Amino acid sequence: MPWPPTAEYLESSIVTPSSLTNFLSQVISGKSPACATERTSRLCNSIAEDICSAATWGKWSMPKHLLLGMSLHHLTGSVHVLSIVNRYGHCHSYDKVLELDTALAVEVQRTNSVLPSNISHTGNIVSHLCWDNFDINEETPTGAGTTHTTHGIIIQEVASTELSLSLSSSQQRTRERSFNYKSLPRKPCYSARRVEPVLSSVEEQSSVHVVAQSHRQLLWTLCRGLFNTACTVPDWNGSISKTTGDTGDW
Repeated sequence: MPWPPTAEYLESSIVTPSSLTNFLSQVISGKSPACATERTSRLCNSIAEDICSAATWGKWSMPKHLLLGMSLHHLTGSVHVLSIVNRYGHCHSYDKVLELDTALAVEVQRTNSVLPSNISHTGNIVSHLCWDNFDINEETPTGAGTTHTTHGIIIQEVASTELSLSLSSSQQRTRERSFNYKSLPRKPCYSARRVEPVLSSVEEQSSVHVVAQSHRQLLWTLCRGLFNTACTVPDWNGSISKTTGDTGDW
């Protein structure tokens, strides 16, 4: 298994022996896996992964145990709930989940610069940003070490050739369960007041850039720049919020 595990590995359904899933399918439904329902297949794969993990004393790290452990950790934030389910052999332990969380954080920091690696630095036409608190209500053994963060979402309109998300899973597996974040140095930014962006005239823009923009973006730019003396045209965030799902207003 790559470390940290990739999405392709976790979504794979061929990590258990086919003879085991065939046997379980016959026991549960009396049919072969090819003729079984989706519910039967899901139960067979779940039980098969529990058997593989139990038979190898946890040496085989199964996708179900990783995904279920991470899901319980983030949905409930309770170490006790995770420990109870782990004792019945259905997911990884609390320590294993922290190891995976740490490995993912290290991989993200290793591949990212100031901006995350999946944000296009070039070729984007419009970028829409939203920020909000994203505190996780965790329950830790000592009551310390909870997570308090602010997350940002960026929505970009970019060409398909500009999309790239490559996390090379080549870490050496360690037993580290805590992450020491090393922040990058940034220059201070000061803003005395909110200032509207300067809108360049169409003549100053290249024809390729203008053609690449959608009709909705061009119409908002014109309305915002020419007909907003009374502050009646919302900014781009408000425009998206007002027109999401509507196709006949523009």
